[in-house]
Amino acid sequence: MGDRQDIPDAVCEALRREAGFGCCVCGNPIIQYHHIRAYATAVAAGLDPHEPEHMMIVCPTCHALITNGSVSEADQRRAKRSPKNIRRRRVDGPFRFPNPPTFVLGTCKVGRWFAFALDDTLLLAVTADADGRMELSARMFDGAGRPEFVILRNE
Repeated sequence: MGDRQDIPDAVCEALRREAGFGCCVCGNPIIQYHHIRAYATAVAAGLDPHEPEHMMIVCPTCHALITNGSVSEADQRRAKRSPKNIRRRRVDGPFRFPNPPTFVLGTCKVGRWFAFALDDTLLLAVTADADGRMELSARMFDGAGRPEFVILRNE
Protein backbone atom coordinates (compact mmCIF):
# COMPACT_ATOMS: atom_id res chain seq x y z
CA MET A 1 0.00 0.00 0.00
CA GLY A 2 3.02 2.24 0.15
CA ASP A 3 2.47 5.81 1.29
CA ARG A 4 -1.29 5.58 1.79
CA GLN A 5 -2.69 7.49 4.74
CA ASP A 6 -4.59 5.52 7.35
CA ILE A 7 -8.34 5.92 7.22
CA PRO A 8 -9.37 8.07 10.21
CA ASP A 9 -11.11 6.12 12.98
CA ALA A 10 -14.15 8.40 12.79
CA VAL A 11 -14.56 7.61 9.08
CA CYS A 12 -14.25 3.86 9.75
CA GLU A 13 -16.87 4.02 12.49
CA ALA A 14 -19.24 6.08 10.33
CA LEU A 15 -18.89 3.67 7.40
CA ARG A 16 -19.50 0.62 9.62
CA ARG A 17 -22.62 2.17 11.17
CA GLU A 18 -23.89 3.39 7.79
CA ALA A 19 -23.62 -0.16 6.39
CA GLY A 20 -25.15 -1.94 9.38
CA PHE A 21 -21.79 -3.42 10.38
CA GLY A 22 -21.37 -5.63 7.32
CA CYS A 23 -20.63 -5.66 3.63
CA CYS A 24 -22.88 -3.19 1.81
CA VAL A 25 -23.41 -5.78 -0.94
CA CYS A 26 -23.88 -9.13 0.86
CA GLY A 27 -23.93 -8.31 4.60
CA ASN A 28 -20.88 -10.39 5.60
CA PRO A 29 -19.44 -9.04 8.89
CA ILE A 30 -15.79 -9.51 7.78
CA ILE A 31 -15.07 -6.20 6.09
CA GLN A 32 -12.60 -4.11 4.17
CA TYR A 33 -12.77 -0.43 3.29
CA HIS A 34 -13.29 0.35 -0.38
CA HIS A 35 -12.68 3.67 -2.12
CA ILE A 36 -15.44 4.06 -4.72
CA ARG A 37 -13.54 7.05 -6.06
CA ALA A 38 -10.06 5.62 -6.46
CA TYR A 39 -7.60 6.66 -3.76
CA ALA A 40 -4.96 7.69 -6.32
CA THR A 41 -7.51 9.73 -8.30
CA ALA A 42 -8.50 11.69 -5.18
CA VAL A 43 -4.90 12.33 -4.17
CA ALA A 44 -3.93 13.43 -7.70
CA ALA A 45 -6.84 15.88 -7.69
CA GLY A 46 -5.81 17.27 -4.27
CA LEU A 47 -8.92 15.85 -2.61
CA ASP A 48 -9.29 13.97 0.67
CA PRO A 49 -9.09 10.29 -0.35
CA HIS A 50 -11.08 9.26 2.73
CA GLU A 51 -14.30 11.21 2.20
CA PRO A 52 -17.00 8.88 3.53
CA GLU A 53 -19.39 9.68 0.66
CA HIS A 54 -16.86 8.10 -1.72
CA MET A 55 -16.14 5.02 0.42
CA MET A 56 -18.02 1.92 1.55
CA ILE A 57 -17.36 -1.29 3.44
CA VAL A 58 -17.40 -4.60 1.61
CA CYS A 59 -16.31 -8.16 2.37
CA PRO A 60 -13.11 -9.51 0.76
CA THR A 61 -15.11 -11.47 -1.84
CA CYS A 62 -17.20 -8.49 -2.95
CA HIS A 63 -14.09 -6.28 -2.83
CA ALA A 64 -12.34 -8.63 -5.26
CA LEU A 65 -15.36 -8.50 -7.61
CA ILE A 66 -15.38 -4.70 -7.47
CA THR A 67 -11.62 -4.52 -8.05
CA ASN A 68 -11.78 -6.80 -11.09
CA GLY A 69 -14.49 -4.62 -12.66
CA SER A 70 -17.45 -6.97 -12.14
CA VAL A 71 -19.39 -4.36 -10.15
CA SER A 72 -20.02 -0.96 -11.76
CA GLU A 73 -19.61 2.30 -9.88
CA ALA A 74 -23.37 2.82 -10.17
CA ASP A 75 -23.99 -0.56 -8.50
CA GLN A 76 -21.42 0.26 -5.79
CA ARG A 77 -23.17 3.55 -5.03
CA ARG A 78 -26.56 1.80 -5.03
CA ALA A 79 -25.25 -0.75 -2.49
CA LYS A 80 -23.81 2.09 -0.38
CA ARG A 81 -27.17 3.91 -0.39
CA SER A 82 -29.06 0.76 0.56
CA PRO A 83 -26.73 -1.67 2.39
CA LYS A 84 -27.87 -5.29 2.72
CA ASN A 85 -27.86 -5.27 6.54
CA ILE A 86 -29.88 -2.06 6.71
CA ARG A 87 -32.47 -3.43 4.25
CA ARG A 88 -32.93 -6.64 6.22
CA ARG A 89 -32.63 -4.79 9.56
CA ARG A 90 -29.95 -7.09 10.98
CA VAL A 91 -26.35 -8.15 10.57
CA ASP A 92 -26.08 -11.61 9.13
CA GLY A 93 -23.34 -13.85 7.86
CA PRO A 94 -20.90 -16.40 9.21
CA PHE A 95 -20.96 -14.99 12.77
CA ARG A 96 -24.67 -15.43 13.45
CA PHE A 97 -25.13 -17.87 16.33
CA PRO A 98 -28.41 -18.89 18.00
CA ASN A 99 -26.47 -19.53 21.23
CA PRO A 100 -23.10 -18.27 22.48
CA PRO A 101 -20.42 -20.29 20.68
CA THR A 102 -17.85 -22.54 22.29
CA PHE A 103 -14.49 -22.78 20.52
CA VAL A 104 -12.29 -25.85 20.60
CA LEU A 105 -8.55 -25.21 20.28
CA GLY A 106 -6.78 -28.54 20.35
CA THR A 107 -7.92 -30.19 23.58
CA CYS A 108 -9.08 -26.91 25.15
CA LYS A 109 -12.63 -25.62 25.06
CA VAL A 110 -13.06 -21.89 25.52
CA GLY A 111 -16.19 -19.88 26.07
CA ARG A 112 -17.66 -17.01 24.16
CA TRP A 113 -14.81 -14.45 24.44
CA PHE A 114 -11.14 -15.39 24.32
CA ALA A 115 -7.74 -14.38 23.00
CA PHE A 116 -4.96 -16.76 21.97
CA ALA A 117 -1.43 -15.36 21.65
CA LEU A 118 2.02 -16.81 21.13
CA ASP A 119 5.13 -14.84 22.21
CA ASP A 120 3.00 -11.68 22.64
CA THR A 121 1.60 -11.99 19.10
CA LEU A 122 -2.18 -12.19 19.00
CA LEU A 123 -3.13 -15.11 16.74
CA LEU A 124 -6.84 -15.50 17.33
CA ALA A 125 -9.39 -13.64 19.43
CA VAL A 126 -13.13 -13.48 19.69
CA THR A 127 -14.16 -10.44 21.71
CA ALA A 128 -17.10 -8.07 22.03
CA ASP A 129 -17.27 -4.44 21.00
CA ALA A 130 -18.76 -1.76 23.28
CA ASP A 131 -22.28 -2.78 22.19
CA GLY A 132 -21.71 -6.50 22.80
CA ARG A 133 -21.36 -7.51 19.13
CA MET A 134 -18.88 -10.30 18.41
CA GLU A 135 -15.59 -9.30 16.80
CA LEU A 136 -13.02 -11.63 15.26
CA SER A 137 -9.29 -10.89 15.19
CA ALA A 138 -6.85 -13.32 13.55
CA ARG A 139 -3.31 -13.35 12.20
CA MET A 140 -2.12 -16.09 9.85
CA PHE A 141 1.48 -16.53 8.73
CA ASP A 142 3.11 -18.35 5.83
CA GLY A 143 5.81 -21.02 6.28
CA ALA A 144 8.52 -18.35 6.48
CA GLY A 145 6.74 -16.52 9.31
CA ARG A 146 5.54 -13.63 7.13
CA PRO A 147 1.99 -12.35 7.75
CA GLU A 148 -0.36 -13.96 5.24
CA PHE A 149 -3.42 -11.99 6.32
CA VAL A 150 -4.68 -10.05 9.33
CA ILE A 151 -8.22 -9.46 10.55
CA LEU A 152 -8.51 -7.00 13.45
CA ARG A 153 -11.96 -6.56 14.99
CA ASN A 154 -13.71 -7.86 11.81
CA GLU A 155 -11.61 -5.62 9.51
